[in-house]
Amino acid sequence: MVSSNYFSQCLFEVAGSHTGATKVAFVFLDRGEREATRWTAADLLRRASSIGRHLLDAGLRGRPVLLAHPPGADFVAAICGCLIAQAIAVPVPDLSSPRLGARVAGIVGVVRPAAILCTAVQALSPELAAISDAPKIATDTIADVDIEPGALPPIDLAIPAFLQFTSGSTSAPRGVVVGQDNLAANLAMIRRAFRIGTDISVTWLPPYHDMGLVGGLLAPLAFGVPAIAMSPLAFMQKPERWLRAIAQYRATIAGGPDFAYALCATRASETRLAGLDLSSWRLAFCGAEPVRSGTLNRFGQTFAPAGFRRTSFFPCYGLAEATLLATGDWVAHGRNLETVDCGGGQGDQVLRIVDPATGLPVADGASGEIWLAGSHIARGYWNDPDASAAVFGATIATESEHRFFRTGDVGALRDGRLTVSGRLKHILIVRGAKHHAEDLEISVAACHPTLAGGATAAFPVDIGDGEQVVILQELGMRVTDTALLATIRTEIVRTLSEAHGLRATDIVLVARWSLPRTSSGKVVRDRCRDAWLAGTLAR
Repeated sequence: MVSSNYFSQCLFEVAGSHTGATKVAFVFLDRGEREATRWTAADLLRRASSIGRHLLDAGLRGRPVLLAHPPGADFVAAICGCLIAQAIAVPVPDLSSPRLGARVAGIVGVVRPAAILCTAVQALSPELAAISDAPKIATDTIADVDIEPGALPPIDLAIPAFLQFTSGSTSAPRGVVVGQDNLAANLAMIRRAFRIGTDISVTWLPPYHDMGLVGGLLAPLAFGVPAIAMSPLAFMQKPERWLRAIAQYRATIAGGPDFAYALCATRASETRLAGLDLSSWRLAFCGAEPVRSGTLNRFGQTFAPAGFRRTSFFPCYGLAEATLLATGDWVAHGRNLETVDCGGGQGDQVLRIVDPATGLPVADGASGEIWLAGSHIARGYWNDPDASAAVFGATIATESEHRFFRTGDVGALRDGRLTVSGRLKHILIVRGAKHHAEDLEISVAACHPTLAGGATAAFPVDIGDGEQVVILQELGMRVTDTALLATIRTEIVRTLSEAHGLRATDIVLVARWSLPRTSSGKVVRDRCRDAWLAGTLAR
């Protein structure tokens, strides 16, 4: 037992510093442009402590509570309040998005929350009532109170910090149990890896996703770094809002998945770039999905006139089961990138590349499954002991002191630096030859300019003559010219043949944003395959 958990201790220290009452801790931009909330560290602690006190009085310490707030100040105060009170926070997507209702209902079925934290408006909504009959607590109506660290109960490390539900890109979403110790270890890793100092961050990332929750919110708040936030929708509607906020607040840290950089580069124009100054941006992290050299090159070239430096790119590898960060580093140079590695590990992490068939490490430079161990690795999956034992309890005969988490990702270590190539489940075997789905998707997406910014899905189908490949490709822009569509298909056929020796059994061109995605924006190949088999794709 210790007197206080790490995150709460950080909040109290930042708020109690000589600048705690004046230094900005959190700003939320309505529609990505206008300040709707501006909190100092003292303001944030007062709101979080008030909610924490209420949760303690309600007997919710050690019990799961759903966080249903939309992105914004109410969510931030609620997650911090849960961490102070040691209520087990379960962040979920904003129910104002109808397509996410089924996902939230599934999470509720797994967790069976003791309460749902929301706003007063949400508490009256039929959408929330349909999800669960658990008591609703409108956190925006809780009166402010002052609370001292000594008034909090001592931390019980058996109580998880929060449940982070995975994106479900390869399986049904699972609740990753992140402990207080896991969170503390990963925040320390992020602090060292990012070389946190006098920084400012800007985020649009979903707060219910590990990158948005830990990297976009909890890390800056714990380190006393001002966190400027907007909703994911504000970014998706106008990606330049993110860039404008970076320029306006002179942000030093900001990042997102590969698709975010591709979207910014695709939407860029001289008008939108006018007056944009990105010279303050020292760390542009990129992760959550495969990091593509073509995307980084295009973004770097597009925004160099605005002062962006390619050496600011920080490719990284992480996942909810590692709390967030596993590896990451700045790119080594500013020239065009031919390949992208995600750097080396941090802290006490042990990283091995293992042959999944033998369970033994492979030679340096060889591909295998990425296995991780360390104090940042989560405890397992909520109420799923079988999956937890299978995935979090792997051992290597020569390293019996470690229990490894099997990531299911394929990668290679060269001189201690990790390159991620795909998922074990996303290896296609056609006529005896193995192909990574990601490799096919990268080649296809780059073969014609009209595809820039559109997602790609490559997957196998068995139509009676062994595995065949199907390609689904979103168009980056509206195309109605049938001759141009035919040209695009021809280019995809040529690319697959010349680069991979493959011929797809079907190539489907669809509108942008029409492929099935997870809540964090990843294309879900299994659902793409199901839609193709069912013939429900709009061609």
